[in-house]
Amino acid sequence: MGKALRNMNVLMRKLLFTPSHMKEMVSYLKTVDGDFSPPLSKQQPDLEKYAEKLLTKGDVWEAMVDNQSAGMIAVYANDIKNKFAYLSLLSVKSTFRNHGIAKLMLDEVFRFVRKKGMRTFCLESNNPIAIQLYEYLGFRISKEICVGDEKKMLMECTLKDQNEKSR
Repeated sequence: MGKALRNMNVLMRKLLFTPSHMKEMVSYLKTVDGDFSPPLSKQQPDLEKYAEKLLTKGDVWEAMVDNQSAGMIAVYANDIKNKFAYLSLLSVKSTFRNHGIAKLMLDEVFRFVRKKGMRTFCLESNNPIAIQLYEYLGFRISKEICVGDEKKMLMECTLKDQNEKSR
């Protein structure tokens, strides 16, 4: 992360369920659609409904660089009973990759879910580069999921209290 971010002014902005944020999120999802394998629109056929669900039931942040959307991250941290959080979306636009923005967004979300009292943080990924980042940040593969020809890794991270070291 070091050098790359020092030359960038990255601002994390929390998105709310407003018409303007909804429009921005749908536009962003359409822009990065093909970056996912399979494309996001194949996984979530109605990107507007997906954006609405994330904004109303989850928490969404946008990484901004020089007033441009560089990345987006969304998490569900509303299972208070089981203290369980789920990372639903992490995306960095191709022109902003390899500058530490994904790690910066994940660090923000780790602070958020820990503050909400979550103890387990889960995600699914089929992206080998993302899986390496998740492992570096403390996630471990807990299960391999096969759906048709697609293979995904279910990953988990046990969260420590804010006073404890590590994640």
